[in-house]
Amino acid sequence: MFFIKYDYDLIIIGLGPAGMPAAAMAGKLGLKVLGIERRALGGECMNLGCIPSKALIRMSHYNQYPFNEIKKIVSHLIDEKKDLMKESNVEVSYNQAYILDKHTVKHGNKKSTARKIFIATGTRPMIPPIEGIDKVDYLTNENVFSLKKVPKSMFIIGGGPIGVELSQAFNNYGTKIILAHMDKHLILKGDEEAAKYLEEKMKKQGIKVYNSTIIKKVENVKQKGKKMIKVYTSKGNFIVEKLLVAAGRKVNVENLGLENAKIKYDKHRIYVDKYLRTNVKNIYAIGDVNGESFFSHTAILQGAIAVMNTMSPFKINHKKFVLPWSVFSNPEFSHTGLSEEELKKVKGVEMVKYDYDEFGGSLSQNAKGFIKLYVKGFRVLAVTIIGDKASELINEWTAIIQNKIPLYKVSFTQHSFPSLSYMNKMIVDKWMMKKMDSFKYKGLMKCFFKLF
Repeated sequence: MFFIKYDYDLIIIGLGPAGMPAAAMAGKLGLKVLGIERRALGGECMNLGCIPSKALIRMSHYNQYPFNEIKKIVSHLIDEKKDLMKESNVEVSYNQAYILDKHTVKHGNKKSTARKIFIATGTRPMIPPIEGIDKVDYLTNENVFSLKKVPKSMFIIGGGPIGVELSQAFNNYGTKIILAHMDKHLILKGDEEAAKYLEEKMKKQGIKVYNSTIIKKVENVKQKGKKMIKVYTSKGNFIVEKLLVAAGRKVNVENLGLENAKIKYDKHRIYVDKYLRTNVKNIYAIGDVNGESFFSHTAILQGAIAVMNTMSPFKINHKKFVLPWSVFSNPEFSHTGLSEEELKKVKGVEMVKYDYDEFGGSLSQNAKGFIKLYVKGFRVLAVTIIGDKASELINEWTAIIQNKIPLYKVSFTQHSFPSLSYMNKMIVDKWMMKKMDSFKYKGLMKCFFKLF
């Protein structure tokens, strides 16, 4: 098997956040790589998700006309990625891929073989089975950035990151926003108190938010001679100019020929082990398509791990890395470490909360929000931050948790003052001061003071 001649060392299906960095890394390490991409380099994130949405959010603060500028940004990034593929000696085929067997992939009119195959086909918007949804021109993240003008009104289905971020961006442009979803609070995977804090801020910004709401039906209607969309919900009916569906993601596993290679999968994921291998050991599934996490930074990391795992007997377990996530809302909402449900299963967990208002640096910058720290012993288990720069503050905590850094070391690490990151030290100091405020500890310290 080792001496069989293949066309390539590695074929990667999908050149998004997982596949593209993996292809570049493998190419730089000397492997002969074929990347197959059916649409555009960079995948969903760069072309239709993370990058366009953050550009829209930024420009909305200055009321800049967004859509042509977004196209320029994406076009520039695509050119950069083409250069990266060329520099890494990665051959790129712009075609739909179809697996014929565990070493052979058809792309266009060509068949290519490889010793190993990575599947990195990502996800697409999940469209809920709402009556009439197939008869209206709804928006998703795939076409919302192609709008010719900012709509006057918009109904958003979904209270997750995409729904929240776009609701605020379009609200900044003057669009009347109604956001409804079926969960009990926004950002369901996040801290409920933080979610309610965000919801109150959104309502003050003029966004109507409806939690625990069922969308019954949608239909086209005319109002004053203009084509509109009527949305029927359990909380009332609404007529709007545009409907945006942001109700979750669906993995791209159809029409790939997975059955031909006997790869195990279902509608939610391609199954992988802790080393990112499918049940067919020369085939890996990386990024969103394995259902482990729908975050671009996770996909990027998994791509690198998979490449390393193809080259070494010392395999890297992708599950040992701590996952941070951020919603780029106003205020930002971030979390790292154990989830709320996982924390409930751990005995002896302490929680300490620190309000931005407790820190002069925050007051001087008019920064608002709070940090929640979950601790057991001297180790941090999880952190939630809602407020200005939360997406930046959370990264230090991810490193602390992942590397099992005890809290006293954080307390004695100098942070630039009065940066907002100084609060990461302040919340630890607050927890430590609470620990010291006991008769037993004070007595012990007095004894040490007299001795030394």
